[in-house]
Amino acid sequence: MSHPSSARSLFPATGTLQGDTTSPTNWNASLDVLLRALPAIYPTPYLVRTDTTHFLLENTAHAEDHFSISARSEGLQAKAEMVSAYTIVFGLNIAINKLRTFAK
Repeated sequence: MSHPSSARSLFPATGTLQGDTTSPTNWNASLDVLLRALPAIYPTPYLVRTDTTHFLLENTAHAEDHFSISARSEGLQAKAEMVSAYTIVFGLNIAINKLRTFAK
């Protein structure tokens, strides 16, 4: 069975090498799982209002950083539990020193 060269650059035990051309795509594909799951577990939207419009504020990720917001503390807790489960399934570690929580 033949695999395209891009399929050979993902090593399940060690991941993709930094700088590999497929690295951003592989990261986005795996992180997409989390970003799609988060709104489903606690669907209460967080809206930002201007004078005439409401904007839905969604979960955001860039590189290894993730930003999540919720209208209620229960939603934030549910999202934290989902992120924790995601890291266990994908064999990732949470950088505890980078965690921040803000409450109104």
